[in-house]
Amino acid sequence: MQTVVLDACALIAYMRNEKGALMVRKHIDDPQKKLIIHGVNFYEVYYDTLKQQPALANLLWEFAARINLDVYEQFDFMLMQEGATLKLHYKMSLADSIALGLALKLNATLLTADRHEFGEIAKGKLVKVKFIR
Repeated sequence: MQTVVLDACALIAYMRNEKGALMVRKHIDDPQKKLIIHGVNFYEVYYDTLKQQPALANLLWEFAARINLDVYEQFDFMLMQEGATLKLHYKMSLADSIALGLALKLNATLLTADRHEFGEIAKGKLVKVKFIR
């Protein structure tokens, strides 16, 4: 089974049926994929939903369960080290560094739309990055 870490933008694109939503859907529908999002990135999705569609925000946990998306709630020392080191070396937000750190920790693919933040990383062999658009 392949583990896939979703960045907030990938989940938001899926929920809004934006460009790239179909690729996210393919990962959701694939029984060979285990989907995970870090709690910090899920917070970003919640915040965005709260701004755009407040009535739907409190349904996000049920939605995550329905699409078999695990919310990774741990923030251990190893993840903190990975995230901070990545943020130090690459220009990215704190939340993006956590998503990337989680992908590294789990030896997973990172699913994102953020080419600006992850484009340089995708060129290397640090972690597999898959862009949805």
